Amino acid sequence: MPSTLLWLCSLFGILATVQTHAPTFPGPCIPKTSATFIGSVEFPSGTKVDGVTLGGLSALTFDADRNVWYALSDHRGVGIPSKFFTFSVNVSDGSLDEGDIVFSSSTTLKNPDGTDIDRSLDTEGITQDSEGFLWISSEQNEDGRVPEIFQIFVNGTATGKEIPIPERYIGVNHTVGVRKNLGHEALANSFLIDWDTGADAGAKVWVAGVEGALTQDGEEANLINGSLARVFFKSAPADSHTDPPEFVYLTDPIPVAPISPDKFADLGLVEVLPIERSARRFLTLERSFATGAPDRGFTVSLYEACVVDGVTDVAAVFSLKDIPSEDLTVLQKDLVFNVGEETGEVVDNLEGMAFGPTLSDGRRLLMMMSDDNFSYFGPQTTQFLAFAVNFAPFAKDDFFETEADSLLVGDLTRNDEDREWDAFSVSAFRIIRQGTVVEFEANRSATLDSGALLTVFSNGTFVFDPRGGAYEGISANGTWLEVFGYWVEEDEVVEGRSEPGMDFARVQIQLGGRGEKGEGEEEAREEQREEEGEEEQGEEEGDEVREEVQVHALAGEGVQEEGSSLTQLWNVTGKNLIFDDLGDGR
Repeated sequence: MPSTLLWLCSLFGILATVQTHAPTFPGPCIPKTSATFIGSVEFPSGTKVDGVTLGGLSALTFDADRNVWYALSDHRGVGIPSKFFTFSVNVSDGSLDEGDIVFSSSTTLKNPDGTDIDRSLDTEGITQDSEGFLWISSEQNEDGRVPEIFQIFVNGTATGKEIPIPERYIGVNHTVGVRKNLGHEALANSFLIDWDTGADAGAKVWVAGVEGALTQDGEEANLINGSLARVFFKSAPADSHTDPPEFVYLTDPIPVAPISPDKFADLGLVEVLPIERSARRFLTLERSFATGAPDRGFTVSLYEACVVDGVTDVAAVFSLKDIPSEDLTVLQKDLVFNVGEETGEVVDNLEGMAFGPTLSDGRRLLMMMSDDNFSYFGPQTTQFLAFAVNFAPFAKDDFFETEADSLLVGDLTRNDEDREWDAFSVSAFRIIRQGTVVEFEANRSATLDSGALLTVFSNGTFVFDPRGGAYEGISANGTWLEVFGYWVEEDEVVEGRSEPGMDFARVQIQLGGRGEKGEGEEEAREEQREEEGEEEQGEEEGDEVREEVQVHALAGEGVQEEGSSLTQLWNVTGKNLIFDDLGDGR
């Protein structure tokens, strides 16, 4: 990371203090997701669709153009061809109930020549790209098949395109590569996210994660420690051979012990799901099983993970053991909820998760689905859980330019958004004061180290007055960079959240050098004053129009009271601040 960026991140609390002898977590990564449980449906083992047994459903994805869902079947050990099922979901009444999920067909996966794809395929992930193609991920299994991520038509026929799998994932004599049944369980992309209108809205990113540590990276999850699962982020086109960034996701330890030490228990990363186009934020699903544990033995947790500045890119690292633990910074994650506790349901073997359409109230449908293993290990069901998801506001970093002798008025929230149209405002802002971060509530002013005055309003408008700043060192063609940050916060607490959702963004203001005003510029200023009927007061005057908001700041004498409310501050200093079209008083 460039030293300047590292410095800015650390000052704004973007990086946490480095811990030694353990993976470190950057922060804050402000959690975005709240979800309300809206119902469940279960299908008994042995249910038939088109005469084919419904079961082994390990992944799902939503086809918005056709308004249908595809559920991929993991047939491993059952001896039937790989396939996916098509079904519809009706939650128009705001809940998922019996009869709301209808399966319509099953589709067998085919080679380009029309033959069935090799039955040793261990299909675990499915996602749809922006062109309507489906992509399938397959784990390596005991038959020696290597991990694969390949493309198919919606009729099930493979196109011949694949995402290249790096050598470090290929198993060799149980010494390197993915472990048995711990391969690319999680597969998703951000192609079809239609709610992100920010600066990174054009990004298209693939996300694929293995369920647990590669053999050469570390151990599987146990009752004491989690496992270091790799997650790679690949920009389109998918079949390019560029080495994508790759980060480490630390799973939880196994939360519940099996009935006896010699009985089976595990935990793994089974699903990833981007919540913005850049895929820097995404949901993860961790599923654990312990033999003899209460109910069905499963524990499932939903997390929100985030790629923040300082996370370690391990794409060029063959073994994570080659990185000192104090130098490994993993993806940050925050618990959204324990699925069983949140829903009150006895959860089954949940493995699939995908977003569906937007609900009538603006929230997004999130579906989870279980793999019943065809009841091979005992009685199980195919379980569907539905949630209405609300995201906190998304604040985007901003960049502005001005001259060192010109007032700047801007809108901080011009590219910020709330996907459910919940009202939000700026609640506070941060500046750097002699190397220390100082935070102020909105609708207040603060003096920067340079002497410039910054005022931030709750409606997103800010006023930056550099005219008192010590910018003499800037040459006529030079520049100066001022930096501050701000918080946006929902005006009300929404359902499913205990407090208002919020986010933080950074702002850069680049100032050009002071220059002597030409006669033409001064004449233009005089004409503007005459047209508006304004009388010049004091030694300095600045006029600036930004998005129909006009500000007049007239300098006066007096000592500024740091952090005072806006009205108090400008009264104390003898300055008048008039806001047209803002509804704020003088």
